[in-house]
Amino acid sequence: MSADFETGVGSAPLAGSRRAVARVLALFLLAGLLTLAWWWLFSRPFETTDDAYVAGNQVRVASRVSGTAREILADDTDRVQAGQVLIRLDAADAALALEKARADLAGAARQAASRLAQRDRL
Repeated sequence: MSADFETGVGSAPLAGSRRAVARVLALFLLAGLLTLAWWWLFSRPFETTDDAYVAGNQVRVASRVSGTAREILADDTDRVQAGQVLIRLDAADAALALEKARADLAGAARQAASRLAQRDRL
């Protein structure tokens, strides 16, 4: 048995398994280094969260007039300043409301003139 050890006859299978283990470890090390490089170059700048909690001031916004939105200038969670225009309304709704108000005013003026004329006849 000692003769085999000294001549190296029985050591071939042991050396082959060491090389296989070294290759597997080298592959795992290479895969780990590639993963680390990919994370460092591409994934590191992005933040993720599981609870999606945002600490900040949230204010409810309401319009002074109703109408059809023609253009939305701010998206959800955008930072806005006081007095900044958030939505542009369609002018057609306002024009129709103005024409209706003018017609109502003209009708009220005719009714008032009619009542004044009836009062003067009496």
